Amino acid sequence: FRVENSHTDAQNTLSNSALLAFADHYVGSAATTDETISLVTIQLETSFITPAFVGEIVEGQAKISGKDGKLVYLAGSACVGDRVVSRSAGIWKILSPR
Repeated sequence: FRVENSHTDAQNTLSNSALLAFADHYVGSAATTDETISLVTIQLETSFITPAFVGEIVEGQAKISGKDGKLVYLAGSACVGDRVVSRSAGIWKILSPR
């Protein structure tokens, strides 16, 4: 996504809350490509590494790092080009199909 003024904090950089919302979406999306499956976030840990600025494009990539029954373990990173903005890891629970 492109960082807009509405995504910024008092330092005029991408706010941590906007980045967390993005991480919850892009990391959780890596759990399945089946749109009939619902997931719920159990845990999400994020390290904020470098700032992102208005106008920059932030992209996220994530992958499954493990599965245990209905739990899926995922990890990913958000980047602006080659610059890592954050790294996230968490646990998602697979719910019944919608």
